[in-house]
Amino acid sequence: MSDIYTIAKSGLKAYREGLATTGQNIANVGNDAYSRREASISEVKSGSPDVLQISDNISFGVKVNGITRAFDQFIDTQLHNAKANFSFSEAQTQVFNQLETVVRPESGSVSERLNEFFSSLSTVALDPSDMASRNEVINSAKAVAHSFQTVANGINELRAFVGENLKANVLDANSYLKQLSNIQKELLGNTNPSSVRNDLLDQRDRILAELSEIVEIKTHYMGNGEIEVLAGTEGQGQVVLSGFETKEFSVAQLGGSNKIFIGAVGGGTGTKVQVSSGKVAGLIASEYALGQTKGELDSLAQKFVAEINEIQKSGIDLDGEVGSEFFNLNATEIQKFSSAGSNVQLQVSGLSEQFLNKTLSIEYIADKDFWTLSNDAGHIIGEFEQSLEINGVMFTLNGEPGIGDHFSIQFTDKKSENLTLSLNDGRMIAASSYYLPERHMSNTSSVTFATEIFETDEASALTKLNPLFSGSNNSANPITFRENGVLGSLRDVDGLQNLTALKQQTKLQFSQPISNLDVNSQLNLTVGGTAHTFTLGAHVENVETYADLSKLLNNGVIKTDSSNLTFSDLGLRSGGSFNNLIISSGYMGIAGNYSELQSGNLEGSAGLLIPGNFEASNIQVFTKEGVHLAGTTLSDAQVQNFITSENGFSQGAEYNASNIANSDVSNYMGAEITRLTTSGYNVANITSLGLSNLDNSNFSVGDTANIPSSRAKMTDPLLIQSSHGEIVSYESSQGMMAGQIASALNDEVGKLGMKATAFNYLEFYDVPSEVIEFDLQGSGGLASNISVDLSDGNIQNLINQINLFSETTGISASKSAVNSLVLSQEDGNEIIIKNAIIGGSESIGLRQLDQYGEIIKSPENNALPTISTGKYAIFGGQIELRSPANFTLSFDGAETPSVTEEFANGFIKRDYLPNLSATNYKFQTLKAVDDASTGSEGYVSVAPSSSYKFDIKGDNANKLLVAKVLGAYGEDLSDTKVAVSLAGELRQQSPSTRFSGNTFTLENGFPKNGDTLNFRLGDQTYTATLNGVPDYQVEDSVVLIDGTTYDTSQALKVLVDESKFTISGPEADRIRVGFSENSDGFSLYAVANDGVISGHTLRLSDNNPADVLSSFHIDDTSTTSVQGLEFDTSQSANLVVAQLVVGTSVTDITFNNGVITPASVNDIQISLESTGTNLGRIKLEIPKSVVNSDIRLKATDNSENFGINTASTQLTLNASGFSLSEYGKERIEVTAEVQSLASEMISIDGLMGEDLIVIATGNTRPTILGSVATTKTDLSQREITAKIISDDGRTVELSDKQSGDRLGVRTLSSTNNFLFRGLEWQFDGLANKGDTFTLSTSGNRKDDASNILRFSSLAMLSEKTGKGGYGQIYSDLVTNTGYKSRDAEQRLETTKAIHNVALDRKSAFSGVDLDTEAARLLEQQQAYQALAKVLSTAKELVDTLLRSF
Repeated sequence: MSDIYTIAKSGLKAYREGLATTGQNIANVGNDAYSRREASISEVKSGSPDVLQISDNISFGVKVNGITRAFDQFIDTQLHNAKANFSFSEAQTQVFNQLETVVRPESGSVSERLNEFFSSLSTVALDPSDMASRNEVINSAKAVAHSFQTVANGINELRAFVGENLKANVLDANSYLKQLSNIQKELLGNTNPSSVRNDLLDQRDRILAELSEIVEIKTHYMGNGEIEVLAGTEGQGQVVLSGFETKEFSVAQLGGSNKIFIGAVGGGTGTKVQVSSGKVAGLIASEYALGQTKGELDSLAQKFVAEINEIQKSGIDLDGEVGSEFFNLNATEIQKFSSAGSNVQLQVSGLSEQFLNKTLSIEYIADKDFWTLSNDAGHIIGEFEQSLEINGVMFTLNGEPGIGDHFSIQFTDKKSENLTLSLNDGRMIAASSYYLPERHMSNTSSVTFATEIFETDEASALTKLNPLFSGSNNSANPITFRENGVLGSLRDVDGLQNLTALKQQTKLQFSQPISNLDVNSQLNLTVGGTAHTFTLGAHVENVETYADLSKLLNNGVIKTDSSNLTFSDLGLRSGGSFNNLIISSGYMGIAGNYSELQSGNLEGSAGLLIPGNFEASNIQVFTKEGVHLAGTTLSDAQVQNFITSENGFSQGAEYNASNIANSDVSNYMGAEITRLTTSGYNVANITSLGLSNLDNSNFSVGDTANIPSSRAKMTDPLLIQSSHGEIVSYESSQGMMAGQIASALNDEVGKLGMKATAFNYLEFYDVPSEVIEFDLQGSGGLASNISVDLSDGNIQNLINQINLFSETTGISASKSAVNSLVLSQEDGNEIIIKNAIIGGSESIGLRQLDQYGEIIKSPENNALPTISTGKYAIFGGQIELRSPANFTLSFDGAETPSVTEEFANGFIKRDYLPNLSATNYKFQTLKAVDDASTGSEGYVSVAPSSSYKFDIKGDNANKLLVAKVLGAYGEDLSDTKVAVSLAGELRQQSPSTRFSGNTFTLENGFPKNGDTLNFRLGDQTYTATLNGVPDYQVEDSVVLIDGTTYDTSQALKVLVDESKFTISGPEADRIRVGFSENSDGFSLYAVANDGVISGHTLRLSDNNPADVLSSFHIDDTSTTSVQGLEFDTSQSANLVVAQLVVGTSVTDITFNNGVITPASVNDIQISLESTGTNLGRIKLEIPKSVVNSDIRLKATDNSENFGINTASTQLTLNASGFSLSEYGKERIEVTAEVQSLASEMISIDGLMGEDLIVIATGNTRPTILGSVATTKTDLSQREITAKIISDDGRTVELSDKQSGDRLGVRTLSSTNNFLFRGLEWQFDGLANKGDTFTLSTSGNRKDDASNILRFSSLAMLSEKTGKGGYGQIYSDLVTNTGYKSRDAEQRLETTKAIHNVALDRKSAFSGVDLDTEAARLLEQQQAYQALAKVLSTAKELVDTLLRSF
């Protein structure tokens, strides 16, 4: 009976559980997160320990195994994926629908506003002067800007919404992960692993479902309800939940857009996770699409602004000004990060291209109470307290800052929301084009052309040289290139200053510890074969580094032991660091200057000798079109190698040397170009006959009756061969003169880099004081009669008469010396003198001069020709051919090689000024190159090495006057200082002169303030004015001066000390005037400082008033002296060693075994003044009583050993150098030589923003110095002429309209266009050869509509240029947005359907079905009742049995 009880009881228990489970299911029928439960029962087997034992008998029944959930891992995974996809589509569709509303508003779209804008422009085209239509354009332009702003701001707001939504979803996701972690703890903390709480599992699955809506996940199900969750795309997921551990999601900007990261720690971003579904993925995808759309809108705005502004800036407004920008996209965004209580505000004004699209930061440094400005790299670029201006941007802070305050500032110019209208007045609309294309009326074709601004592609990898030449360098800090060849490009050049290529000095390097040096240490150097020792001695105490030792050596503190020579004496300079010493030598391979540094040792350790390199780098400067501006001409092979687009030259560039710098100052398109070399350029001088002017200077003298009826011409072609072997053959036409030939030659030799210049200078000398008459004829062909009476000896009358007819003859006259004048033919053509009548049977000496005023040494001139009555003289002009490289002339089988002319493009500029009867010399120094310099680190040094040598061949044919400035540095290295030094040295070799007044005492009187004396020094007049004389009173034997009493002797000294002379004259400080003391009193003196090259005396002028002379105590006994230099008087000689020249009278001065004769000439005393044993000097003393003041001591060919060296010239220092003027009929010859560390120097000024290319064609690694000045304009002011030069009409030569200089050559394409200087030139056909077109700038065209047509063309997209078409582009943007929106909606429908299916499957499997549960409930109820019946029946049986007992 116990078995029956047990079975019934277990059954009741089991079905009670079943009933409870079914009731639970029915109760949660509306709970979507609830999974259906089932009570799992099984039969209790025999011997089962689970059965309640009432007796020892085995019992049977049923048991509940547990309550199970209706759960399928696969179904839940499918549901998670479906939810993720559905939420992705839902989020994306929502954003896309809103975006479509933004870009396509009901009215006022961007497309509509653009159409209105272009329509208003068309109205202006009808009448460009109508202000109403112009203002309508302004209004429509504002509407365009507003429409762009509206759309851009709408997109930005959408992006902000998406960003915030994204952050909110990430927070939700992190919350779900936290909840899952807590559930996991409860599940895994269960003490009975076999009994898992179903309600926790339901919560877990609900949270997983909600998490899957936010982010794409993959769930791994493990035992006991444990799960592992991964987030991210399949195969790339990152674990976000494992065990109890979770990793949070975060949002961060990456590349300008939001990204999802996992596991961020501290300030990091963690690991980026890729998600493709879920709300987060939908939002990220939407944000990306918004970014794309915004980017397209920004690109459209940029395109619109750039292209509209380009046309606006290429036009002229109603006021005649170049158009300013129409629209702009500039904006400054400021973001403040502040502490509590701070009220500081930042204001930013201005804009700099340097800061565009970059972020700056301003940070408050509290402990120092100032602000720092940092760039986007974090580098501090400024510190300030309240305001700072940098690169045109002003930063101003107002208010009280707090600790931690900082600002972020971003300057942008690419965002459509910043699109604003720049114009505020309709007058500012540039309706007229800046460029005006015109065809010449003489063209034989009807072809026209138009231009359009074209953005050229700067694809060349050429080095940009501008930054390298922006600072100030010197020869110790040069720019050194790795190799020769193409060095790079210079952009927007207006000027190029002193571009120089440097030679390399010899250097000696020592490397050893400075601690090795002591008082006995020696530096031994071998210079020019001579050993020199420098002992440090006690100076070593001041030496801690080799830089200290270098200073001692360079400053001359440490000298050679034996000869007391300094580093400067030897041409050396030192530089040093802590353990290294470098010595540089000024030796440049030229004898006669510094000697070569050959070896050396320091403390017995030999130095490393680095030989110098004196080879030229040969710098070449070109335009991008291949126009050679400076350098030496290229060979054909070099042209092929260098003039290529790969080297930065324009497509179609052609080499052209016609504009190469080949004169002292060359010109190209209005710019001045100078190239100087130390040796000068190559020149050859010929006449119009083709012969060297040294062989035949082309003049003839004869009887007027025999004057030639025709002009001689070249009998053969003139061949000119360049250094590269190119040959030009030239033949002159009959009747051509030198000037005409030079002009014609330039058309031929320009391509060889040569230049021909004609000149014709003819000197009249020994012009008699007679009546003179002749006919003067120049290149004009008309003779002018010259007739003048010179009986008064005033040759100026003849000069004036000739100049009256200069306009007719082209000939001008100027005085050259006493009784001499120079005729100048301005164009270099011939000078004809005929029908001469010279009174008194006299004649006039004639000679031809070269371009520097020296006598041409031709046989004709050597014959000393003259013209007299009944004679004629024809003087053909001379032609100079000049080139930066050598060349050869061939004529009639004779070759004339070019010679190097030191004054032709040399470092000494020589200008003959016939109107001043002088030749001017200007000296070019390069301080940055030749100064003593030390590298920026003090290690590398450069020794001064320049030299300027100047020679004058004067009165002694056997002895030159020679001056040299060697190794000048510091203040002594300047143009004027070099001239002063050379002048001083030349003068010191010449006679000196002194004027002396009579001795006087105060009793004799003292001159007063303002008293003036005039002195003559050769042809020059100097005025000495006395000033500074204090007031004095003489009372008996005492003198009162400023309240102090003196005796007369003391008073005179006070007056002399206080008095000063102010000197005025042709040269400052040329003479010195004062009072000198002797035993009897004082006397006036006047001295020519240094000496007088011409040997003239310094004498009083004839115009000094007698009372003034008396006040200075000057009378006829006052004297002037002139004396030569000291010489050996013991010489055995009997020679004419000098001459006394008084006016035109010449007296020989003879030295005969120590005796000078004559002793006097016309009261002039001649003596040999003793200056020591067997030493003396020749001296002349001239009393004032001698009437003729034109007196000089002149050298002869025997003067060399007798202290007399003169030249018939007067040297005068001036602001730019010095001049040498002619004196008498003698003409001097001058030579010079320059040495510099620079082999050449190139300067350009006024190029107006051209791009240049620099090439080095030498065989050495270029080392360069220089600076560049730039100018950049949006529109070139250059007007261009285009000429068709080929028969097929396709080759076009382009030149500068104003100068005629060639710019380049282009070939028309198959569509009749080409690109040139940033413009597309479009022709409407093929023109005929010779047709000419001009591209002019604006002129007065202020109110035509030529530029409006260009504006209007932008309404439609140009397939050729890609410009315009903004409305269509925006319509495409709208269409694309609509497509995205429709696509998103379709995807939403699809994913929604899939989601519903997955949800139904989940519901079918895990959900509660009431019918099923009701049936199950009935079944369980009946079973429960039956079991209860069994139990009651068993009870009745037991009761019956008990009763039976």
